[in-house]
Order: sequence, then structure tokens, then C-alpha cells
Amino acid sequence: MNKLGIEQFKKEICIGDQLSVSTREHKYNGAVTAILDNYLEVDEDGLTFQIKFAHIWAYTRG
Repeated sequence: MNKLGIEQFKKEICIGDQLSVSTREHKYNGAVTAILDNYLEVDEDGLTFQIKFAHIWAYTRG
């Protein structure tokens, strides 16, 4: 995700939103627990993952 994409993402997504996030390596499904400068945290079934914005290829809400 480039800088413009990150800005748009931060405007659309809030803590507590349910997301499906795809990177090159994995797909994550869970609730957003934190949105920081360079990454977000997603809680997936009790495990918290830190996902760097630069690694995100696609995401969907819900």
C-alpha cells in the first residue's frame, strides 16, 4: 500500500472494525485493535497480528 492508500485506509477503518486483510504471505480475518503510523493490529481468534501497511495488498470490511 502506498502513502495515499495508507491515508485513505486510516480514514475508512476504525478500531473495532472487522477486516479481512491480504498480504503476499497470509490472509488475516479479525477485529482491528490498533492503527499506528506504519502498521495496524488485528485480533484473530485471540492472537494479535501486527500488519505493516506496506505489505497490505487488499482488504475488505465486514
